Amino acid sequence: MDIGGTKTAFAVMVEREAAERGVAEPGSDGAGPSQPWSAPTPPTLAGLLELVGAGLSRAEETAGEIACVGVAVPGLIAFEEGRIELCSNLPYLTGLGLRDALERRLSRPVALDNDANLAAYGEYAARRVAQSLVFVTISTGIGGGYVARDGAVLRGASGRATDFGHIKLDAAGEPCYCGQSGCWETISSGRFLAERSSRALGRTLYTAELFALAERGDAGAARLVRHGAQVAGLALAGLARAFDPEVLVLGGGVGLAPGLYGEVLRESYGAGLVNFGAVPLEPSRLGAHAGVFGAGWFGLREAQAG
Repeated sequence: MDIGGTKTAFAVMVEREAAERGVAEPGSDGAGPSQPWSAPTPPTLAGLLELVGAGLSRAEETAGEIACVGVAVPGLIAFEEGRIELCSNLPYLTGLGLRDALERRLSRPVALDNDANLAAYGEYAARRVAQSLVFVTISTGIGGGYVARDGAVLRGASGRATDFGHIKLDAAGEPCYCGQSGCWETISSGRFLAERSSRALGRTLYTAELFALAERGDAGAARLVRHGAQVAGLALAGLARAFDPEVLVLGGGVGLAPGLYGEVLRESYGAGLVNFGAVPLEPSRLGAHAGVFGAGWFGLREAQAG
């Protein structure tokens, strides 16, 4: 399951059909994940526990007994303890030993990790050939993760590794909600592109409208989109240089936007890798389902590991 700020997604993973590495490709002869379903995330812990219990019951109605549960959750996770250190989207989870609470409610082993880490793991598991990868999603915000060829997820000493969106790229940049200024998110994400264009035009403008204006030749809109995409491409190239992965996977509605943003991003990415070597930049295979599929595959992996 993928617990989000507004909705929680569920999917059933079928272990008996799993492929060589303990994973299966979505939609392959019934193997791998079921079609996901979702429900609004409740505003209280009691409501959330009731929801996940109902989700487990629904899963078992169609798939039989569930052996383990993988859970993706936003925020800063103390992985070994299964505790949520900070969750801005769902403040009632902050400080909670969520893994233990879920295991008590579900009477099943629970594998829990940050949603961006598990989205990265989902993209790793969706590839039949093991490849080290960096995953970056550019949407309302910017996040991502790194998975080594053996499937190990990079978390860092404090669990804050790969918090890509808050890499500071502009010393004189705009304030970010994280408390810094000039974060990558404030330059390239949908949220900040929309806010900046709304201020410039004096009316509320959504990201899709900004992109449409740029495509129609509006000089101001094109300038904002081009700058955000240039910075995104160079930042992605910087990650490719830092991690040297076999593939860099890009997701999110902004990151995969057609037209000017995507064109400039890819040009900038290539320019940032001169004299380094090609690191393929591939689109996400799982899209919006990367988190929930990654949680399921990660749960299977942890259960198989004992």
